[in-house]
Amino acid sequence: MFKASTALIDPLLGYLWQHGATDLHLAADSVPRVRIDGKLLAVPDSPPLTSEFVGSAIRDLLSESDQQGYQAERQFDFAFSWADTARFRANAFYQLDRPALALRLIPRRSPHPNSSVCPPCAASWSPDPTAWCWSPAPPVRASPPRWPR
Repeated sequence: MFKASTALIDPLLGYLWQHGATDLHLAADSVPRVRIDGKLLAVPDSPPLTSEFVGSAIRDLLSESDQQGYQAERQFDFAFSWADTARFRANAFYQLDRPALALRLIPRRSPHPNSSVCPPCAASWSPDPTAWCWSPAPPVRASPPRWPR
């Protein structure tokens, strides 16, 4: 069974994790960016990424058959684990004919219905919040919350 290698992007995933970011965006000829509190920010002291770096990062995350799908469709959706720390939802795609990668942190647990990330009416949806199917995408609002880990 294929196991994704995150070695190339480990420092960027570490930065995301340490700063409570929800997303990591990698694109050729651009500095890596993370989403913190709804704002897309450049990772400090990071040089612009090369096409080779982004392409290698994508290849390390995809099995051979998934790489074929990525090349054929010019985009590919997938998920992977980062050690025992977190899971990520990912989209590899081409931007201006160069490789790009967008990652979103998947929370390890769903928020409680009375937490600040849920709308006030959420508590009335079900008496058993463990039965919920929760989407990890943050709600659209002025200042998205930080997701529990």
